[in-house]
Amino acid sequence: MRRILLAVLLMLSLTLTGCVYTTAPDAPLSDDKPLQGEKKEQESENPDTENSQTTDPAADPETLADCVSRYTGEAAKADEALIRAMAAYQEQGGRQSYEWSLLPVFSQEIAPDWDSLTLYAYMMCEDTGVDAEGYSTMTAQAFDQTVERYLEGVDYTPKDSSYFTYADGVYTSTGWGDIMGDFLLPVSLTANADGTYTMELVGYQFYEWDFVPGETTCSPLMEAFMEIAGGQRPESPKEALLECYLDEELRSSLPVSSQQTVTFRLTGEEAHPFQYLSCQRSSSLPSQS
Repeated sequence: MRRILLAVLLMLSLTLTGCVYTTAPDAPLSDDKPLQGEKKEQESENPDTENSQTTDPAADPETLADCVSRYTGEAAKADEALIRAMAAYQEQGGRQSYEWSLLPVFSQEIAPDWDSLTLYAYMMCEDTGVDAEGYSTMTAQAFDQTVERYLEGVDYTPKDSSYFTYADGVYTSTGWGDIMGDFLLPVSLTANADGTYTMELVGYQFYEWDFVPGETTCSPLMEAFMEIAGGQRPESPKEALLECYLDEELRSSLPVSSQQTVTFRLTGEEAHPFQYLSCQRSSSLPSQS
């Protein structure tokens, strides 16, 4: 099995769609203009499963919400279908790339950090604008609707943050560059008695130059891939991550950047399938911009 996976790492073709690079939300800002998000399309893979919660590998890939809904009762190890669905969800690009990775740390008792909340609202907002100077804007109404859609029970008072100034009902970007989040993969999922779910995830940190052909500088994660593959650099880092993660022996050799616990509910909406009730996160590696 290990030999087969090594061959997969060497043969993967270059895939740059839906890239989610990593940096902390409070890292130094690197540009004088705001991020302008670009939605990209990414093909999904057919899922398989390894436990009793089986699906037909020949059928169309299940959505992430479909995979979640199959889980019942106490914590269960994430099956292959759930793992592939989470990867595919993030690979859609646009807001899905950030929906889980940039969730602010919060609970029903603890309010999110204001910087993290304004950043998340902007990344998830579907109704943003640009002012005369080229800086991104977001109305207070759009902000409120976005927060209510994704985060339950969050109270706040509009004001300035590190990412936005607030005046006359409009949030205006202060000017910043790319925002980056870990690529998350599920470890386990619990179906709670109240109809909500709690997912344990681990995050893996890519650096921007991991996706640049011929670049010699790379992240610790890329270095781990190269060690597995006998010094060869995989051309598709995210495909390499997924294949290594699905093999428990290889998974143990990958450097984990963060651990995340998220409680959420299924909304039944195709466009916005999740609403989040809490998020806890711990970091294992320093951030790199």
